[in-house]
Amino acid sequence: MPQVIEWSNAGAYDIVWKYPVDRLGWGSALVVRENQAAIFYRDGKAYDVLGPGRYELTTANLPILTKAYAALRGWGKSPFTAEIIFVTRSEIQGKFGGRGQSNDPAPLLFHGEFYFKIEDPKLFVINIVGNQHIYDTTSVTNFLRSFIVEKCMDYLAAYDLRTVFTQIDETSERVKTGVRGVFKKWGIDLTDLKFLGLDTTDEYRERIFWITQGVSADKMATLETVKTAAKELGKSGSASIGTGMMLIPQLLQQAQQPAMRMIVCSNCGNQSPVSSNYCIHCGHPLKPSKIEAKFCSKCGASLSNTAKYCSECGAKVV
Repeated sequence: MPQVIEWSNAGAYDIVWKYPVDRLGWGSALVVRENQAAIFYRDGKAYDVLGPGRYELTTANLPILTKAYAALRGWGKSPFTAEIIFVTRSEIQGKFGGRGQSNDPAPLLFHGEFYFKIEDPKLFVINIVGNQHIYDTTSVTNFLRSFIVEKCMDYLAAYDLRTVFTQIDETSERVKTGVRGVFKKWGIDLTDLKFLGLDTTDEYRERIFWITQGVSADKMATLETVKTAAKELGKSGSASIGTGMMLIPQLLQQAQQPAMRMIVCSNCGNQSPVSSNYCIHCGHPLKPSKIEAKFCSKCGASLSNTAKYCSECGAKVV
């Protein structure tokens, strides 16, 4: 009974499989199923490529391989030595994920998926299977995934946080274009690649929110200063806490404007927005001439200049 060579148990996600026997007999039957290709490989070279069908191994069916054997003494004897590597021609889905950083620099956690097909089985076997010495699906998948993660890290490092998070589709397309060019040289057609998730560490997550709202990097520094100042003011008493709480939304709004006018504090010498009544660094009054004390005529509670009713007893301010 002739030897039958076939990849009969290929799964939906299997990419490559090497027939375990490398001593083949002339007259053996080779069965190549739909969406498969069989490549004869010997001494670091890929020879004949056979598509779907049933073949009898003869010199007529393997002209390139037999021509290579012609220079060897006794090449026509049976059995002869060669490896048969099966590859799938179906589309395969892969997943990737890793950690890189933007050019801010800020840490970036990413994951996604990619889809590919083996377009040129001979090129694929030469560049991936042969050169990398990997003959199973798991090893091939790990190799391709590692390459994509490395490219993602390279491309993401070229952009700031705002670009990455507000142009995720464009970022995916840039990465896909770069990876596709290399895959093509390996005989692989990258049909799609996309990010499914982008994230960063807790430290940077708040910054991303303001960046996506249009706050530039230099104004982010102002926001950090306001946040720190309010925290410090909160340590000095209830009046300062109130001042700090009033300043934060005021300054966040102004941080998105084209420019911010500043006023110098006569007490500590630091700058605060010109609209501030108190220094955001030390709490010292910046415009004492404009601040007039106002009290409730009924209970004597301190009131703001714009109050129409007392916050303590509800009496109408006259």
